[in-house]
This record gives sequence, C-alpha cells and structure tokens, in this order.
Amino acid sequence: MHRDSPLRWVLPSLYVAAAALGAVWAPALRVGNSAVYARIGLGAEAGFDSGAAPVGEPDDLPRTS
Repeated sequence: MHRDSPLRWVLPSLYVAAAALGAVWAPALRVGNSAVYARIGLGAEAGFDSGAAPVGEPDDLPRTS
C-alpha cells in the first residue's frame, strides 16, 4: 500500500464507525426492546420464539411417498 493511499485511513475508520454504531445501537435496543437485549449472548437455545413451528429431525417428518 502506498504511503499516500486513502485506504490507510478509510479501512481503520470503517472499524471505528462500526464500533460507534454498536455503541449507539446497544442502549437503543436496551430501552426499545429489552426482551431481545436480555437474550444477547445466550446462544441459539435462548428461547427465541419466531412464531414458526419447530422443525423436527428427518426421521420425525411425515413420509410423502
């Protein structure tokens, strides 16, 4: 990379911008949707309810043929 390339400042600035966006988004989420905020970091089995029916194992699915 050349010494005068704008990428020397643009790429690190993107990281800083993403961090700033997260710093703003987290308190907004905590206030606006505290149930979602409370599940952050709990993993996939945190009790997420999308309203869709659960998907079973392939052996549990009805046979169509």
